[in-house]
Amino acid sequence: MNIINPKQIPNIILSRDSQVLANLPCFRCAAQYLSFTTAAIELNLTQSAVSHRIKKLEQQLGFDLFIRYNRQLELTNNGQQLLLSIDHAFTTLDSTFTDSDCLRGRLTLSAPPSVSFSWLGEALALFQQQHTQLNIQLHSHNSRALLSDEQVDLAITYGNGAHPGFHSEHLMSEQLIAVCSADYMRQKNLKNNPPGLADCLFIHDTLAQPQSGPLAEWHYWLAQNQLQYISASADLCFDMSALALAAAQRGCGVAIGRHSLIQQQLKAGDLVSPFALEIEADAAYHLVCHPQRLQHLAVKALRLHLKQFLQFD
Repeated sequence: MNIINPKQIPNIILSRDSQVLANLPCFRCAAQYLSFTTAAIELNLTQSAVSHRIKKLEQQLGFDLFIRYNRQLELTNNGQQLLLSIDHAFTTLDSTFTDSDCLRGRLTLSAPPSVSFSWLGEALALFQQQHTQLNIQLHSHNSRALLSDEQVDLAITYGNGAHPGFHSEHLMSEQLIAVCSADYMRQKNLKNNPPGLADCLFIHDTLAQPQSGPLAEWHYWLAQNQLQYISASADLCFDMSALALAAAQRGCGVAIGRHSLIQQQLKAGDLVSPFALEIEADAAYHLVCHPQRLQHLAVKALRLHLKQFLQFD
């Protein structure tokens, strides 16, 4: 049996009459289930009608699509190639329809709560003003499992940017600083006195970098500033950055703040930085999406908007 080159199949189909196109969905369904009976139920046809359409399609194309056993079907090599070509065509059409309508449809974004509580809300509001018929939905969650959710179009992550199987691009770097309330700084005599941390309560965001451990940010900040992790008190741990910073703002202890997330609190004086010891984080923000969504118009538009909003080209 001659094997048809998969690149030739679209030309073979187009060279036949329109009945070929009409019979392709029937073939695709039967090929996916390897059953005329199941395909008949799925398509609301009789089994004999499915069998007839497949036979007609084979005659029109000039090659067999199935090897027929007593109670079993098997795709021929040409049938396998045709199924791949049809699946590719449906994927392309789906992408085309999605792209042409995506700025009028729905765009789902996933981001950590810390980002959602700070600059992201303003960025999305400005984006929505430019695309008034686009419904933007934000999933605020620390879990990377959302990346595998088929409903999520784009995600902002904080970490090393390694997401196997996904497109990942750098969005923004981050700076880490130790912060507390002004009263706590005076009470503990922390102003320009890093050794005073030994008498302080350390407040942690345990999910800042889940892959690096619950106390990673404090350990990294101290190590970069050549300070030891010594405290007279037990640690105070939260699973959300906003809660850790709120505790620091209320005078409970000292937390590690990410500069991009606490600019408003610093300007208002709700948080202060006792030391001139700001360091670049060993993590950064990244834009992550499935490769098949990379060229969707809404995803492309939002990626560009977020970079421009953060003044990154």
